[in-house]
Amino acid sequence: MNREIKFRAWDKDQKIMYLPEYSEIRYMSVESLNETNSLWVMMQYTGFKDKYGKEIYEGDICKVKTVYMTEYEIYTVKQRYCGFRLFRNLHYTMCLCGMDERDIEVIGNIHENSELLEVEE
Repeated sequence: MNREIKFRAWDKDQKIMYLPEYSEIRYMSVESLNETNSLWVMMQYTGFKDKYGKEIYEGDICKVKTVYMTEYEIYTVKQRYCGFRLFRNLHYTMCLCGMDERDIEVIGNIHENSELLEVEE
């Protein structure tokens, strides 16, 4: 799979999400951003989009409907095990690459919408 490599960044101090269009992110490497500003959390684009065409990034919170479910459940996107995975808790994950985009909806991210995860616990 060929995918576009891009990042967004969460500024922990300012509480602002910078999208890939932000020039400092676009022209600097992840290593240099992390070295120059440890207040930023970098999140990589997965190469996948949700059912509305919204790009899915690490740290996104998604409503997911799997083959075995009739209702949606909340998952978090993380990069693990040589790919991007959907985590429901520490023990239950699914590979994002195996999902149908019609069954995924980005509803927020862990930095701006952490309350969405508290509901599930």
